[in-house]
Amino acid sequence: MVQETERFTYFILIGLLGVMWRTAALEQIPDSHFNVTHEYGSCYGFGRYSQKVSIYGINVTDRDPSITFPDCYAYCWYHVTNSSIPRLRQTLFPDWDGYTIIKIDLRKANIHTIDNGTWNSLKYLHCLDLSKNRLNEISRSTFAADRLTYLNLSSNNIVSLQKYTFTNIHNLHYLDISKNQIQKIEGNAFGGLAELIALNLSSNNLYSLYFKALTELSSLKHLDLSKNPLSKISKHAFSGLFNLQDLDLSCLNLTFIESETFIGLSNLMNLDLSSNPLSRINSNSFNGLSSLQVLDLSIHNITLIEHESFVGLDKLSVLNLSTNLLGSLQSECFTGLTQLKQLDLSKNHISTISTNVYFEPLVALEKLYLREISNNSNLFNFVYFANMLHYYKHLQAIFVSDIEFISCSQFTSIITYASSRHVNVVINYDANLTAYYNELCKYEDTNDHLIGIKAALNTLVNLAVSRDSPTYTNSQLDELTAAIRSIANLTANKESYRNLYPSGIYATQSLMLITLIILTLIMSGVFRYGMRKYRKLKINNPEDNTEAVMLK
Repeated sequence: MVQETERFTYFILIGLLGVMWRTAALEQIPDSHFNVTHEYGSCYGFGRYSQKVSIYGINVTDRDPSITFPDCYAYCWYHVTNSSIPRLRQTLFPDWDGYTIIKIDLRKANIHTIDNGTWNSLKYLHCLDLSKNRLNEISRSTFAADRLTYLNLSSNNIVSLQKYTFTNIHNLHYLDISKNQIQKIEGNAFGGLAELIALNLSSNNLYSLYFKALTELSSLKHLDLSKNPLSKISKHAFSGLFNLQDLDLSCLNLTFIESETFIGLSNLMNLDLSSNPLSRINSNSFNGLSSLQVLDLSIHNITLIEHESFVGLDKLSVLNLSTNLLGSLQSECFTGLTQLKQLDLSKNHISTISTNVYFEPLVALEKLYLREISNNSNLFNFVYFANMLHYYKHLQAIFVSDIEFISCSQFTSIITYASSRHVNVVINYDANLTAYYNELCKYEDTNDHLIGIKAALNTLVNLAVSRDSPTYTNSQLDELTAAIRSIANLTANKESYRNLYPSGIYATQSLMLITLIILTLIMSGVFRYGMRKYRKLKINNPEDNTEAVMLK
């Protein structure tokens, strides 16, 4: 009997402790740690004037009892700041229908674990932000919210995506998993996300993208895979993405594009392949991209574009090939680009361009960028410009720079002819055309100016070096003075126009000019003084009976 009484007392104590633990576990956040305001809350695909519950200064350890968010009685969203909640438990939200909670913001809350069932009571949750936490693993049971349309998991420590990880949030429209440590995406990892519109996988550790990694995303329109160490994209990797419109493959490690990489992307409009170590563009590299409008191939090591590389891109309007190593253009490399409006070839090493061979298909071209193209003085030849404007009936502007070698007469002809065809010639990003013209044409012809300086220098050299007498006659001194004055006149007010000369030639000429003027002035002063005190002293040499002359 005593034993039974003791056993009963023991169970009573255990029950009381359990009740006390549950009471502590479900304790509401103190009023001093949250504030309620009314404002317009926007969420992906949802916006409504609602109640905002701002929670701050909550610090919970793994051993502490769980907290419970305060109730709200209208459409509301929770915003947590300056808090640490390492583990999200199932008791975090009140055990009721939860039809009023629209959005939850748990950024930078030091979260590393999410218990299964945490979101079960939130029947109408639309947006969930868990970015900048310490999550390293998510699974199929991590999320269960039927109406969730926005999920942000960026800047965590997630290393892989398993099969059907997101299958329980099948109404999701936007998913951001950027800035994680993802190395592997299993086949059908995004299975069940038939409504997904935007997927961000940038800034991860993906080295390859295999077939079926992105399957079942039939509604996807925007895909960002940039800033990954991707060196290979398998054939048909994007098959099934019938509605994809924007694809960002910039800042990867791609050295080659297979001919069937983009098969199936018939609705793709924008493709960014910039900042990859591609060295060449092969024929048929862009097969299947019949709706493509913008193609960025800038900042590569491209040295060759094969003929008909862009065949099939009937709707392409913008092509960026700037900052590459193109030395020449293959014939017919722009074949098929009848709708192209903007072409950027800036910062290349193109040595020759023939409008009738390379650019003739570009009948709709409006803007042509030729900035910082080295080794190509013929770009600014009047005949070249005339031919260009003849072929490009719709051309509106030509963007150029670094044309210091062009003469005033050439520049005048080009500007006049371009103006007659209603084409703007833009010299630099912020340069004024009139000011540039005045600067370039300060002298009628730069070459004549240099010839004048060279002639004056030759006079100085002849007078200073090639003489039979150790003295200067008055006429010679007058010639010397005239030559110096000529150089002074030719160089006057020219200091601000140094950029009109190649830097090496200008530096050499300046150094020669200054040196010769200084030497000439010294010699002139010495001999002017000597002419006033000149006399000869004859000295007899008794040893060999010769006579010498000494100047004093």
